[in-house]
Amino acid sequence: MSRIRKQKENNCRMHFVHELVPNPQMVSSSNTAAQYDVIEQVRQAGGNLFQANRACEEDCSFMTTSPYSRNVSVQDLSSACNDYGLCLRVTCTGPSGTTAMMVSGTDLQNGIPQKMTTVSVGNKGSMQLSYSGSGSLHYINGVRYSTSSF
Repeated sequence: MSRIRKQKENNCRMHFVHELVPNPQMVSSSNTAAQYDVIEQVRQAGGNLFQANRACEEDCSFMTTSPYSRNVSVQDLSSACNDYGLCLRVTCTGPSGTTAMMVSGTDLQNGIPQKMTTVSVGNKGSMQLSYSGSGSLHYINGVRYSTSSF
């Protein structure tokens, strides 16, 4: 890592967090127990995917400083979301507040050919999940939050 990027990382007090949560557009009391069982199973298997990942700043963007472990594939996340009415919530938290995006199973799956999923975050900018891997399995590698002003 370059000295400049390391310095910006040390000065940036932001971090990213992923959470698997019930999709607010698909609320159903009939599968609540199954949803929370799946959420817990995926969270336990996910390694550092569901832990805070510090951000560094570069050209009006914030990005994760460490790659995520390859424990849960995008395909498995997508299936869990689609089969149990879940979504992946990605938050970027810092001193001035929190910005979040919700990613559906379909959005995760549709991003595989481009090795990324980009979601608009209101009028503030966009968040992009980048994928690594090839062949049949892909994994979330990092997150970038781009904005023109913060």
